[in-house]
Parts: sequence; structure tokens; C-alpha cells
Amino acid sequence: PLAAIRGYAETLLDGALEDPGHNRRFLEIIRSNAIRLTNIASDLLVLSELEQDRAEPEPAEAVDVQSVTEAALRTVESSARVRGVKVEVCGGEGLRVRGQRFRLEQALVNLMDNAVKFSREGCKVYVQSRLTEEGTVEISVSDEGIGIPSEDLPRIFERFYRVDKARSREAGGTG
Repeated sequence: PLAAIRGYAETLLDGALEDPGHNRRFLEIIRSNAIRLTNIASDLLVLSELEQDRAEPEPAEAVDVQSVTEAALRTVESSARVRGVKVEVCGGEGLRVRGQRFRLEQALVNLMDNAVKFSREGCKVYVQSRLTEEGTVEISVSDEGIGIPSEDLPRIFERFYRVDKARSREAGGTG
């Protein structure tokens, strides 16, 4: 992202700023790469924070599942709209879990964002929350997207792992 930002900024400064046929496109590329860079930096900060050995973990609290799901939906709804993907949320009313609201929202945003990124236009993403027979809360995110080949499933939790390097690099993120 840095090379693209620098290159397009230099091109604009070298005269393309006055070229109405290209200047807007170059600025959009700069913005897109700045967003990618922000997301990469954010992902790295989260990883660093999660790997720190803390003597005192963050305190758990009662977290309302529906409000966290709605907050996560607000975060991804603009990219879903741009990609022509519909996100449907079902359940969650009255469900509460003990944990850290920020971490639960972060996990849901990551799952929902990936589902939107790797779905084709016209597809749907489903977010469902329910109380299981065992008395635990289950939150699932499913989609009609491209899927993950079975041979890659054992590796999906490896840091920075990407199933399809070419396609996932276009979509952004750190794996």
C-alpha cells in the first residue's frame, strides 16, 4: 500500500493533478491503499495486544449479543452495500454472554467482513444467534461465497494465512 500511495501521489504532483481524466481515479487508488494500510496496522496492533502476557486480563462483563451484532452490522453494511451483498441478522434477542464487548464485536466484524468480501454480488450473509440445548450462546456467520477448500481448513487460524493469495490480496486484510 505504501508504494502505491507514494507512486500515485508523485504522479499527481508531477502533473496528473491537472488531468481530469485520471486525477480522480488516482485519488481513489490512494484512498483505497490508505484504508488497506490502516487495516493492516490495526490488525498488527490487535495481534500484538493479544500476544502480550497480561497479569490481569480485561474484566468480563455481561454483553448483550443483539446490540453487539447490530454494532458489527453497522461497521460492515456500507461495504456490503457497495458489493451488492445482503446481510441478514436473525436471533439474539435477550441473549447475554460474559466477556469483553469490544472483543466479541471485533470477532463478529472480522467474520462478517470476510463473508462480505468473499461473496459475489447478489449473495447473502447470514448472522444467527441462538441459545443451544446446553445453555450456551451460539453465534454463527455463514455466507454464499466462494468457500474455503477442505485442504486449507487446518491452516485458517495460522497468522497471516491466505487461502487464495491473489484474490485475498485484492480484497485486503492480513489473512
